[in-house]
Amino acid sequence: MATTLSRGRANKMRTPVPLLAKKKKKSAAATKVIEIEQQEEEEALYWKVIEIEQEEEEEALYWRVDTDEFVVRDETDEDGERGNNTKLLKFTVRGKPLPLRRHRTSRGFMYNPSAKMQMEFRQVVSDIIYPTAPPSSLEEYIESSSAQPEPIFKEDEYLAVTLLFRLKRPKNHFVGSKPGPGRLRPTSPGRLHTTRTDIDNLAKFVLDSLNELAYVDDRQIISLHATKVLDSEGHCEGATEVVIRRL
Repeated sequence: MATTLSRGRANKMRTPVPLLAKKKKKSAAATKVIEIEQQEEEEALYWKVIEIEQEEEEEALYWRVDTDEFVVRDETDEDGERGNNTKLLKFTVRGKPLPLRRHRTSRGFMYNPSAKMQMEFRQVVSDIIYPTAPPSSLEEYIESSSAQPEPIFKEDEYLAVTLLFRLKRPKNHFVGSKPGPGRLRPTSPGRLHTTRTDIDNLAKFVLDSLNELAYVDDRQIISLHATKVLDSEGHCEGATEVVIRRL
């Protein structure tokens, strides 16, 4: 009898053990499934971020339009002397005008947060002023890439600069929030409108970008006139109109 009781008790004690082990196995499997799902979600999110970054990189900040007026003129008298206000450079860069951001310091080093945008602006201006045909060989490409064109205006020339900033309009200025020609709301602001962007920082962005390209140094500029308005042409994407003349 004692033996029977002891076996019964042993059976009762052993019965929960395999059930617990089974539950633990199920719990471990469920955890593994959750981990795999999380990894798949993280991987999908990672590739989505990469895709967005690539799209942003492909979208140009600035560009040129062939129909925009471009003038470069350098006339001299018959004796080779400079004419009166005859040297002129005029061009338009399409894209949202941006202000020059204040230089920052990180880990003991100072850097320009606007450098990348200025380089893109500068590249468009260079393509306008110095249009080149595609290179026919690798050697020609390397030579053209390393060549630095001389600025239009020499170091001893004093300059007057006129800037017109056509600021990009927000989508809520358009019917159905869809930009396009003729889609401006009747209640949207006109060309003259106060905006947060300071005009002096807009001018600094452009003048600094044109160093060693349009002129040797922006210290040559002794007269500056700048205007900012809301863009009211076409898709209202913004533009910067530049006129530089020798005094």
